[in-house]
Amino acid sequence: MIDSVDAGLRVTNVGPETFVSLDGDWDFASMPHLRTALSELVDRPSVILDLRGMTFMDSTIIGALVGATKNLGVAGGSMRCILPEHGTVRRVFDLMSLDKVIPVVGAG
Repeated sequence: MIDSVDAGLRVTNVGPETFVSLDGDWDFASMPHLRTALSELVDRPSVILDLRGMTFMDSTIIGALVGATKNLGVAGGSMRCILPEHGTVRRVFDLMSLDKVIPVVGAG
């Protein structure tokens, strides 16, 4: 069931898991929108970010994702992500070892 779709961000609840799919380029201009959307999910037990459709992210998006992961953890939940097999987003995760902060699940 799709709960909301807005500007490259889709939130879908499936049982206890909430899937957040991000498509396209995400940067400083879109960061407030992402931060707001993720803050509304802080009470969810399990959030899975699907980043396979994301083509670009800058450091502000990385900060928003790391911050949301920490906030969920403090609230007793967890955040994991699904990455593309190749491309910019995958390279950023690999270079920055973000998988140590946001666990990667599934295959890209």
